[in-house]
Amino acid sequence: MIFRIISKSALLVFLLFSLYSCSYEGPNEIFDPNDTGSETPVITSIEPSDLALARYTQVKITGQNFASGLDSNSRNLVYFNNEKGTVVSESATEIIVIPPDISGESITIKISVPGALTFAEYENYRVELISNKSDAFLPIDLVQAIAVDSDENLYAGIRNGNTMYFYVVEPGKDKIEFATARIPVIEDMKIGPNKDIYFVPGNRDLYKIPSGSNEAAAFIRLPKNVKYFDFDQNKNIYIGGSKTGMFRIATTDSSVTEVGSFTDFDLKSIRVFDGYVYYSANYSGTVGTYPLTGVWKSKISETDGSLSDPEVVFDWSTSGSYSLSKIGTITLAMDGTLFIGCDSEENPILVVNASGNSTPLYSGLLFTKTVQFVWGNTNTIYHNVVNSDEDITGVYEILVTDWESAPYYGRE
Repeated sequence: MIFRIISKSALLVFLLFSLYSCSYEGPNEIFDPNDTGSETPVITSIEPSDLALARYTQVKITGQNFASGLDSNSRNLVYFNNEKGTVVSESATEIIVIPPDISGESITIKISVPGALTFAEYENYRVELISNKSDAFLPIDLVQAIAVDSDENLYAGIRNGNTMYFYVVEPGKDKIEFATARIPVIEDMKIGPNKDIYFVPGNRDLYKIPSGSNEAAAFIRLPKNVKYFDFDQNKNIYIGGSKTGMFRIATTDSSVTEVGSFTDFDLKSIRVFDGYVYYSANYSGTVGTYPLTGVWKSKISETDGSLSDPEVVFDWSTSGSYSLSKIGTITLAMDGTLFIGCDSEENPILVVNASGNSTPLYSGLLFTKTVQFVWGNTNTIYHNVVNSDEDITGVYEILVTDWESAPYYGRE
């Protein structure tokens, strides 16, 4: 036993001696105190300077001493707080980066450059999500229609059985019920003068809830069934339906007049802007120059409020893959840019500029079918979505920064 212990001890001493007698070719110190690293990166400016949209905006960061990005060992890392952005391009003086899925008003941008011992930092930058689902509504809420008043209060008609319950959502608050009506469906709803609420259930009646009231009652009976409407700048109402024509309700005496010839149009939405009535529709007439589906406009006569013959604004068949989807609600920006909703699940809103060129709004980032949308008073589009998935169904707030809403004349 003693021999075995001595043998093991001798073996251990021999191994330790052999180890330390070998030459070591590595650095003598783990940290070199004389290494000051690469030059410290500096951020001099950021564009846009005030706001970027998460996963969308290409943010240009200008500065000095960035990595060139010419190979995998000279790439910059850009962080928004602790989340890494997607670098699109980079050079020693400029980085283009897309923010990650993050939001906040005081986000710190940090740039890590290979070899540099210090981050470049830019504080108090604002990043917002493109779309936020409103938490004012439950997944089981069947929101039929929405409207927004001049104070950015959101109104919603929610169906429960054969009864419609009306709610108001003040900015940042929960929904509050204020009225009911014994109707199962709302096709369209808008805010009118004095913040009265107008809506149509798809029959011959236009309903009204006076501001401050909890009672909904039929306001005007039309000659035929109607579905969609809007106010002009004089508070007259243009209203129509599916192959039933279009009518004008005069603000002076509530008289009803049929305007134009629209019995061949299955209307899907009506919007008044800049002296024209715009409408999305399916067309079943015989006029050879009209597309089967699209958006038209008719000029409003300054003398009697009648409408001119339809002018094609956008032929839906020219929209590429969108032409396979069903056209729906429309709205406009102040510069005449047209926003068209449809039932596409991947890109539900198509944007058409004044030249007729079209592109999806936030391509690939809005994944819900459009039921209805309405522009608020600033840069928010409220997007009503119904989906078989309760996690998707709801009202979304879409942030739009490149356009300003055309006026909704009824709520002015």
